[in-house]
Amino acid sequence: MTERRYLSYRRALRAINQVDPDRAGRGGIELLRQVAEDLLLSREPSADSDELAEQAAIALTHLTVRGVVTRALADEVWRSICASGPIQDESLTESARGQAAIAG
Repeated sequence: MTERRYLSYRRALRAINQVDPDRAGRGGIELLRQVAEDLLLSREPSADSDELAEQAAIALTHLTVRGVVTRALADEVWRSICASGPIQDESLTESARGQAAIAG
C-alpha cells in the first residue's frame, strides 16, 4: 500500500458517504466500501482486482440510472476506488470500462 493509494481510499470513502443510504440501500454502499478496501489491500493487478472494479462499476451504474447519485459523484467514486488499488483505469477489463462509461 502506498500513501497515494491510501489517500485515494480515504477520498473514495468520503465520496461514498455522500450517497443517501435510504435511497441507495445499504448493500450498494457497503459493496462500494468493500471494493475500495479490497483494492487498497491488493498487491498487484489481477483477475480478482478486475472483478472488484467491475462490481463497483455495475453498482455505480445502477445507482446513477436510478437517480441516486449524479454522474459527477459516480465519476468521483469510480476514480477514487480505482486509484485505491493496483489497477489503473487503462488496465481495466473491457467490461469494467464499459460499465464505468455508463456510470460516469
